[in-house]
Amino acid sequence: MSDLKYERSGHVPVIDMNKSDEELSVEFYEALTTVGFACICNSGIWELAKDYGQKTHSFFHLPYEEKKKYSKPNSYDCHYGWLANGRVQLDGEAPAPDYKEIFHTNRITQGDRTLVPPIFDSEESKKLRAKFEEQASRILYLLGVAMKLEDPYQMVKAHSFTEKKNPSNQSVVWYPPVDKCESSFYNIQYFM
Repeated sequence: MSDLKYERSGHVPVIDMNKSDEELSVEFYEALTTVGFACICNSGIWELAKDYGQKTHSFFHLPYEEKKKYSKPNSYDCHYGWLANGRVQLDGEAPAPDYKEIFHTNRITQGDRTLVPPIFDSEESKKLRAKFEEQASRILYLLGVAMKLEDPYQMVKAHSFTEKKNPSNQSVVWYPPVDKCESSFYNIQYFM
């Protein structure tokens, strides 16, 4: 295929989205069939995420009781809301839960708007989600090309982002400082 050698290299493949679809389909296929994931650059996501992330930072500095008003309900149908520090534990055998707070911002319906702080339902949030969906659809198409599917858009159609049943989720994850000497940081994730 290409001259990329990721297998057992210990490196995460970085894929530049400014390349042609032909080049990208080969790079994604190789990265995802060897390492299993990749980091993308020049997608337009970072430019939107940087400002949005800075603006969401203020939410995580609110008092606990204020944030608690926006807690994520314990419902499989609800894909938005705040998860307090210690509410998530990815490794069930870990001695303590994960040290982070999360705000999930999946598609927010008109009736749910009062349950979500304005920054998480802002135009910036909607633009970022649209960019995530655009790039995710492009990657799914590129994989369809790489796998030589009869219809390379088959994977895009199977992961329609406009249907309610799609469990894709955009989240802001905040890692609070451990003590006064450390700084906090955040990241923005999108899961399909």
